[in-house]
Parts: sequence; C-alpha cells; structure tokens
Amino acid sequence: MGWTRGLALVLLVGIVFAADQWGIRWFRAPWSFAALGSTLTGVWEGPLRARQGAEYRILLNLEYAASGQRTMSASNITGTGQICTAHGDIYEYDLDGEASRSGDSVRVLLTYVDAVRSALGSRLEGSWSGQTLALRPLSNPFQPDGTFLPNRSVSTADPDDRFEAAELRKSDEASFLVACARLAR
Repeated sequence: MGWTRGLALVLLVGIVFAADQWGIRWFRAPWSFAALGSTLTGVWEGPLRARQGAEYRILLNLEYAASGQRTMSASNITGTGQICTAHGDIYEYDLDGEASRSGDSVRVLLTYVDAVRSALGSRLEGSWSGQTLALRPLSNPFQPDGTFLPNRSVSTADPDDRFEAAELRKSDEASFLVACARLAR
C-alpha cells in the first residue's frame, strides 16, 4: 500500500509541474504551440532597406523562452539573428525579446557579442500576423553605402537613413545565404 501512495504522489507532483509550465506558456505565449497553427517561433527571413537605398537581408531564429530562463522578466523570446550587407559581410547576433499574448506587439533586442562592434546591436519593434513578422529596427548602425563604422555619428543635418519596416516570412538559413550572395553581386 505504501508504494502506491508514493507513486501517486510522484505522479501528482509531475502533473502539477507540467500543468504549471504548460499553463504559464499557454497564458504567456500561445503563439509558441505548433498544434494551434502557425507559430511566431522558428526562422524568419526577409529584405531590410535603409531610406537612402542601402539593402540588407535579415534572419531571425526565434524560440520560446520559459519563465526564469532569461534575466529580463518580461522576456518570452530568445534566439539568434543575422544581418548581411551588399559588401558580403554577415553579422551574427544574440536575441532577446518579448511578444504579447496575441503577437500583435513584438519587441526584439539584437546584441552583438564583440565589444568593439557592440554598436551593431539594434532594437526592433513590430507585430506578427501569422504569415508575416513586420519589424522596424529603431537604429541603423551602417553608413549610407552599407559599411559598418564603429563610431558613426549622425547629425540632424544628415539625410534620414533609418531602416524601413522589414516584412519577414518563414524561411531557413540556406535561403538567407542564397539571398545574401545575390545581394553581394
């Protein structure tokens, strides 16, 4: 009789733990469950253009971040990112962010790990609509010709060279690399 109580207790603890983790995830990020249809998680890729005409490609690999997995309490997205330039450079990023329960508000912070090039980091904001992820980078760390300058200074007299909103679609890294090679020609 004692072992059945022990087994029942272990089973109960397991059910409570699973319900807690899946319940929190369901409440915070239903967009992370593939069984419900399209997800915000996965690989997103698309063109990125600056207002002065420089073209780039961006790739984001988004994953659900469980509560307590990241230092930012509101963070429920983690992953990696890449941006390629017409010069053939590919910059790799770590990614942290948050999405609202419906995905209609998405914020992503790209951080570049090399301190010398930390200015490459960027914050992106936008929304997910199931088939597309529309994000606008809030800063542009590149010169108008697409080169990166670590200590770029921009004055109000300079022409506006902010990034326009990027419309990303589900893709894969291979497609991103092919598009980057085309861009670099």
